[in-house]
Amino acid sequence: MADTAADYYEKLLEAPIVIRPHPYVDAPFMQWENEAELIPTVTYPEILNILRSRKKKQSLDIHGLSPFILDKIPKNYWHLLVQLYNYSFSEGYILNKFKEVRMILLAKKNAICIPDQTRPISLLDSFLKVQEKLFHCRFLKILKDRGILPDNQSGFRAGFRLQTRVLLLIDQISSYMSNSSPTTTVFVDFKSAFDQLWFEGCLGKLARIGIPTAYVNWIRAWLNDRKAVIEVKGKRSRWIKIHRGCPQGSSFSPTLFITYHSDMADYLPGAMSFFFADDLAAVLAGQIGIRFTNQCIDLEYRLQNFLDQLELYSILSVQPVNYSKTQAMFSARAVSYPNPLPQVHCGDHSLEWITAFKYLGYWLSTKIGRPRITTQEDDNLIIDAAFDVEEPTSKKVRDHVPSQNLNVSERTTCRRLKDAGFRYCTPLSKPLLTLQHQQHRLQWTKQVRNQDWNNVIATDETTFRLTTVHRMHWQVPGNRTVRRTLKFPLKINV
Repeated sequence: MADTAADYYEKLLEAPIVIRPHPYVDAPFMQWENEAELIPTVTYPEILNILRSRKKKQSLDIHGLSPFILDKIPKNYWHLLVQLYNYSFSEGYILNKFKEVRMILLAKKNAICIPDQTRPISLLDSFLKVQEKLFHCRFLKILKDRGILPDNQSGFRAGFRLQTRVLLLIDQISSYMSNSSPTTTVFVDFKSAFDQLWFEGCLGKLARIGIPTAYVNWIRAWLNDRKAVIEVKGKRSRWIKIHRGCPQGSSFSPTLFITYHSDMADYLPGAMSFFFADDLAAVLAGQIGIRFTNQCIDLEYRLQNFLDQLELYSILSVQPVNYSKTQAMFSARAVSYPNPLPQVHCGDHSLEWITAFKYLGYWLSTKIGRPRITTQEDDNLIIDAAFDVEEPTSKKVRDHVPSQNLNVSERTTCRRLKDAGFRYCTPLSKPLLTLQHQQHRLQWTKQVRNQDWNNVIATDETTFRLTTVHRMHWQVPGNRTVRRTLKFPLKINV
């Protein structure tokens, strides 16, 4: 199995064939004012801070080391590594032994699968991971000073939350819909995004967007001449060379990836783009102020233009699009949508239209709300269970529904019963006097029957209550449950 996986990933990670000349590599260089800036030197306290903040994981690299073992090394030994790291930064050189990785495969869905359905995780050299952390901090400062990363990219960035990106997307769609403009949201998925990074194109683009030469040289040394061995159940494959892709498992890989694609929004005109790492959601709207039919025609033209530009960027950056997972959702305030929806193509593939999409863990529907997760048959099962259960609550109804047919939450059960007209309230309480209560009332009546009420100066009003607590439950539409309770009338004048 290890050799089979090695054959697959060796072919996947081979160098791409790119038509030259290419603008990322062959375009003239620009002269930047920070081109000669050097990588700041490493200090001994800085390494100690990184070692202290790291998690003490016990996963072993190819040389049998782990962060847990590094934590046991005497701290004064790290003075030698300070000199090695500074030499690496100044000369743009990394030991070849540091670039040997042990690769394990994680199944994306099913435990038994083919290599195409696995995710390769590279267990990098433990000493190199410390150096990556040092370089990552310096690289982030360059990106911040130059303002390279766009504000619409929220993935793997401090101070940018996933929920903010989702809210901004919903707000943008709602804004277009409030102006009576039909809207299309395209959810783009890139195929094996981290495994498709083009080394030469990435280095060329970094040099052309203002990254200093010293940083580019170190990244070149970090990317080139890497090799890996795949391990499956303790069995190792042969060594394979890696000519594309950034290692999944490195702290620096996500930042390098989003930097390489920092200009993607510039290639997608007429769309509001929202990025989260390798996930892209683009919102397009038809022209405002014209008939709905003409708006839909205009939106179709803009959507096709967007997909053409996306295909161009995909070819230019050598980042293939996963057409099977790229989908679009149509939204509008109109009651009825165009039927059928327009047929647009991305490359040689037709775009799939959907009514709901799970974006970054949150469900979005065509009306910008949470989609209905139950069918009419499921609703009937929930309603039938409510009739079968005595004093039904949401939990009782959910537990009574056959689990093999439907698995819903209490909140979903509550919504379905409300839609069916059920009311969640307490039963009516009717007074029920015991025999002793009736005898006491009869005695009191006999005593006051001959009372001269003209001699009564004042009365004291007292309330006696003796109730039985009945919990709230769902009640059938049009009916109200009545429970007899041992209770006096609310007010008895004595």
